[in-house]
Amino acid sequence: MKKRILQFSINHPKKVFWITGLITLLSLLMMFRINVDTDPENMLPHSHPARILHDEVKQRFGLADMLVVGVVNDKDSNGIYNPDSLSNLKKLSDAVMTLDGVVVEDVMSLPVSDNISQIQKEGAKAISFHYLMETPPSEQAQADQIRQWVDRLPMLQNTLVSGDNKAAGLFIPITSKDKSYQLYNQIQDIVAGFDKKGDEFYITGLPVAEDTFGVEMFLQMAISAPAAAALIFVLMLFFFRSPALVAAPMILAMATVIITMGLMIGMGFSVHIMSSMIPIFLMPIAVVDSIHVLSDFSDNYRAGKDKKVLAEECVTDLFRPMLFTSLTSLIGFLSLNTADIQPVRVFGSFVGFGIILAFILTMTLIPAYMVSLSDKTLDKMATRLHSHDDDQSLTARVLRQMPQAVMRNSKLILSLMVAVMIVSGWGISKTVINDNPMNWFNQSHPIRQADKVLNTHFAGTYEAYISFSNTQKNDENISTLTKPILKNAPG
Repeated sequence: MKKRILQFSINHPKKVFWITGLITLLSLLMMFRINVDTDPENMLPHSHPARILHDEVKQRFGLADMLVVGVVNDKDSNGIYNPDSLSNLKKLSDAVMTLDGVVVEDVMSLPVSDNISQIQKEGAKAISFHYLMETPPSEQAQADQIRQWVDRLPMLQNTLVSGDNKAAGLFIPITSKDKSYQLYNQIQDIVAGFDKKGDEFYITGLPVAEDTFGVEMFLQMAISAPAAAALIFVLMLFFFRSPALVAAPMILAMATVIITMGLMIGMGFSVHIMSSMIPIFLMPIAVVDSIHVLSDFSDNYRAGKDKKVLAEECVTDLFRPMLFTSLTSLIGFLSLNTADIQPVRVFGSFVGFGIILAFILTMTLIPAYMVSLSDKTLDKMATRLHSHDDDQSLTARVLRQMPQAVMRNSKLILSLMVAVMIVSGWGISKTVINDNPMNWFNQSHPIRQADKVLNTHFAGTYEAYISFSNTQKNDENISTLTKPILKNAPG
């Protein structure tokens, strides 16, 4: 079977090209059905107990994911309580509530917060409700009045206004987490048109961090995969010195990535954050076997030699070691199917498929490509590669001396390896798991900076909810349960 396939590839290279090209084209067409999912929450299936509880509590209490916008003024002596800052806050609040995807009735900000006061009406006491800031203040006295109202409403202190009075927050509930990146950009555009006068605007929150990371990771993969391909091409060109020969593994790698991703998308799997990394994994893995074949072929080819016979010899000699290396890599990635997280299983399965596909293409496409090259091209390659076979270059000298050096110092090398393993084991024991999405960004990223600044003024930018049930209306039980939680809560 192996020999038949190999001889078919060598004797009918054009048919191999057509078959590979057609499968690649069909896979490319399947990519138009792509569905991108950047929500880390979907790493867990909807049937997972934690996900079920999370969705149930959100639905029962009408909870929504929240964006946080902070307005900070460290320059004015009155902090945020100055006419310009409060005017910007009012304009921002009004603009945000016109955006699609915002749960308008649940927006929390000073302009739409109730000012509750006791008044005398027709000789009787009554409670008055009106917005804290129906219109922005035009002078400092009005700003001071708003400050007095906030100071006597403890629910607003350290929530909508920081304890140092230098920052005010807008908490914006959204209908769907996948709209957070769009809203993030829209709010940035709104703020860009303000006359800031010492105000700094910061946008953060868990949904915007997760969604932005997903979007930026996809963009990064779109850059990294071609960059990896370009680097691999340059390295192979340096070693083989023949663009025509080096093109073969690059074509193989591209076909492997396109067919694998096309199959995954065609089978209805969403392209998640995890699966977006499949191309960057497959690109270097796919060329490995073909490099072995091309290296053996280029080392043994001389002008006038029968390229068909040589191609068959190279692939036959290397078949078993390449099969074993491909199978071990396949098993390694398929082991990810033992995980409970579906995107991890999808990632492992399709990387494994890509590895076997690359092996099959190495056995078919590469020999077909080699025999299709003209004798003139191959003769030029042989001349460039073998004109200095007996050179005294640094690389050649090092390679000649390395075996003796290794044998003389075998005990030292083994001792160093043991030491490295011990140090590595110690390093692994120091692993710290931190899944805070803010740590996914660089220190200089606007979202991470916003989170850092707002956390210095407020108690935090994430929501945490505690749900109790079956307390039997016993206040003592509730107190017993909540005291340890509140005592050990950070901040």
